[in-house]
Order: sequence, then C-alpha cells, then structure tokens
Amino acid sequence: MITSISLTNFKCYGETTHFPLTKINLLTGINGKGKSSFLQSLLLFRQSVEHSPNTKILYLNGSCVNLGVFENVKNSFTSTKEDIKIVFRIESHQLLFAYTFTENETDTRSIDLKSFWIEANDDVIMGFRKEKKSTSKRKHWISKQDVLDQEVFYMLFPTRTTLKNYAPIYPNLSFKKIHYVSADRLGPQEFYPKNNLGDFIHVGKKGEYVVDVLSFYKEQQNTIPNTELARSKNHFLETQASEWMSYILDTENVNVLINENNENSYINTLTFKIGTKTYTPPNVGFGYSYILPIIVAGLVAKEGEILIIENPEAHLHPRAQSRLTNFLAKVASMGVQVFIESHSDHILNALRVAVKKEELASDDVQIFYFANDTESSQPKIFMPKIDKNGGLTEWPDGFFDEWENSLMELV
Repeated sequence: MITSISLTNFKCYGETTHFPLTKINLLTGINGKGKSSFLQSLLLFRQSVEHSPNTKILYLNGSCVNLGVFENVKNSFTSTKEDIKIVFRIESHQLLFAYTFTENETDTRSIDLKSFWIEANDDVIMGFRKEKKSTSKRKHWISKQDVLDQEVFYMLFPTRTTLKNYAPIYPNLSFKKIHYVSADRLGPQEFYPKNNLGDFIHVGKKGEYVVDVLSFYKEQQNTIPNTELARSKNHFLETQASEWMSYILDTENVNVLINENNENSYINTLTFKIGTKTYTPPNVGFGYSYILPIIVAGLVAKEGEILIIENPEAHLHPRAQSRLTNFLAKVASMGVQVFIESHSDHILNALRVAVKKEELASDDVQIFYFANDTESSQPKIFMPKIDKNGGLTEWPDGFFDEWENSLMELV
C-alpha cells in the first residue's frame, strides 16, 4: 500500500504538497482545484510502465490520461529550471521512492527521469542520476545496501542482479497494477468488440474491456480473487457481478449475461436479465452500464493492487450510491487500495456509516477536501477525519454544506 504521495512542481502543485494515504481515500471539493492532478501522478506511472517496466520516461499521453506536452504538467508559477518531483512512500519495508523529472529535449510529449533513489530509515540505499555533462552517461550509487537484505533486494529488482544500466521508473511494486475507471465511461452498447487481455486483467478506463474480462473469467472457470466479497457460495465472476448489481440497484434477480457470438469472432454482446425478462443495455437505465465496470474492477482487483474510481455516483439513485460505496469499502478491507473522486454527499455519508458500523476503522479512511484559496496559486486542502461514531473532526466552508444552505434559504 502507498502510505503517502508528495508532489512538487507538478501541475497546480508548485510547492511540495504531501498526501497521507490509507486503505480508502476520498477526494472531493471545488472543481479545478487539484483532485484530478493528484490522481494523474499515479496514472502517469501506470501508463508509462506499460511501455517498459524499466523505462526512464514518463509518457504524458497514453492509455489512462492525455496531458499534452511538458508545459502542461510543469507548474506555471515556478522557474523553468525547477524539476518535477514525485515521492511515494510504500508500507512494505517502509521504503521511500523519490523521482525527479525534467523536460525531454527531443519529445515534448514525455518527461525524462533525471534522478531516482530509494530511502530506508532516511538512508539512501540505491539510486540513479543523469550526468550533467553528458546525456549518454549515467551515474549509479549504492550506499548502506545492508539496510535491505538480499531477499528484499531481489523482490524489488527481480530481473537484474546488478544496477548496471538500470534506472527503473517502477520497481516490482503495485504501480503497474492500477485499475482505473474514469468518469467518462461507456454508456449502453449494442455490442462489444473482442479484445486481447494482457497479463494485467482490467476493465479499461472507460469500461471498454468489461465484457472481455467477464468472458475471460467464464472461459477459464476462474473464481474472484477475494472470495470474502462473494454474496453467495458461487464465487464465479459473472454470478458475483450479478448479485452485487441486484444489491446496489435494489432490484431483485439481476443477472449479467455474456453472450459469446460464435458466428462473429470480433464481437460479444451483453444482456441484463431482470426477473424473467432479458434486456439489452440500451433498454435499461444508464446506471446498469455505468456501475458494471466498477463492480467488475472491484471483484477482480487483487490484494496489493490499486483501484481508482472517478464519479461512481453518475446515473445512480442516492441509495445505490450508498450501497456502491459499501461495496468499495469491502474491496478496500480486502487489501486493495481504493481512491474515489466524488462530489456526492451520499458517498461521504456511506463511508461515515461504514466507520460507525466498524466495517472500516477510522484510520482506514482518508478524506481530502480541495477548497478555494484566492490568496494563493496552491490548492488549499483540508483533511477532516471520521471519528468512531461517524462524526467529522472539522467541516470546512463549502464542504458538502449546500443542502443546509438551501434549507436555510427555504426557511
């Protein structure tokens, strides 16, 4: 699990901004104040290591995000000489991974790794730095290597026995395995093109691979990785997706059915059986198609992986929003680190209820409220905590208070 992320000179974060993280992390607040930028710091790593796990480049445009060119991701209020710095602290072995990036001189759509180092107990144990005089040479160093035993060393770098010519963006940790479902999800589809799934099984940022994932699990007769998420004794993905759909949408006997078109090797179709009647996605509410990728992503995510969901509340009734949050809380309790970007008070309140019911501990939930700050170019971020009774330690101005404000106007 990532226990913290620090951003410096990255997009709206000119000064170093520190984000303490836990099992389930809720990002909410004013539009355009840094929520998406924070998530993009993770997604850039995910899409870059798809090119190569040993890459020395962050690709700004890829499978998760399209951020344009270097000047779009570097903070506009800092000097052009200032590097972008991203630091991750990992729970496993209490390691800190720090990266600095600079402009790629030949391709403005990517940024170069300038230096990289790992710290344990504030001691640098290994790292990499570009030589200033020559871009063709690299400088490597190892100090206090005894901080990591050999078993841990090879767990982090399993494909190399030395550091020669090796400067990884991503050691053997969980950045590669980030499940991401964006706000811009596919709506109801008449059919789904068949796609080849790689080693990392995921639904795609728009949910475009959700039928491929369901079909793959069905063909392989694979059960869901975390069987404690199952709502019945049948642990197959298609069944559990159906049962969670029924619960979340408060509709009895919803069945998700994958119809593999043997006559056409290029497409699959999806239907929803509700009671005794079967419907194609365009003939049921948008909510069905919008939450299916979220449910499937949560069910196939494995312990140690990351799940990022944007606006899970889209097209959902308030009760469905609360129940979907309950599902995501259970996913987080299974060891999957969850990030939710949302503007819904029902999402917040469902997390508060989960803490009060002891389904989550207070320390399992981290809230970030991104507020207006007219006096600074930096985002102003509040971090209210949920106490054991479901109360909040603070309620900043603008933090889910519009219902109360409107009520006062009516009174």
